[in-house]
Amino acid sequence: MKDIIVKFFKKDGQVYAFLIIGIVLILFPDMMTAVAPYVIGIALIVYGTVNIFVSLKFPDSDADMGDAIVKVIIGIIILAQNDKSITTLGIIWAMQSFTEVAEEIEEYRKERKFHVSKLIFIIISIILAAMLIMDPFDHFTFHVVVLGLEMI
Repeated sequence: MKDIIVKFFKKDGQVYAFLIIGIVLILFPDMMTAVAPYVIGIALIVYGTVNIFVSLKFPDSDADMGDAIVKVIIGIIILAQNDKSITTLGIIWAMQSFTEVAEEIEEYRKERKFHVSKLIFIIISIILAAMLIMDPFDHFTFHVVVLGLEMI
């Protein structure tokens, strides 16, 4: 079985995995929204714990102990809030989107080249992030669908 999985991922498996996840997000956004706090909370705790271990075991590694501890704390908070954490997750998602917009704007400024597609991406990202931060609970499911489309 392990050989099958390894061969699968060697032959564009990641593309297929993202395609499948994207389709699931589009077809079942309400269900994905319901399980998001648990999946994200557990993922943050596991990610943070692994990075804490790596930073302790290998001090010269790129693992960031402070970031790892904060991710574990956020994961615990999200799990403790259960379904109420959708608001927290929505705000975090919006802030991450705004950070990406800021990076795009800075890149645009440094390149000094006008790209219509990049400008459209920036405008759409700002609108979606603003919607999510202004009413995270009502817009979260819609953003799950958008994420599915992005993954495909």
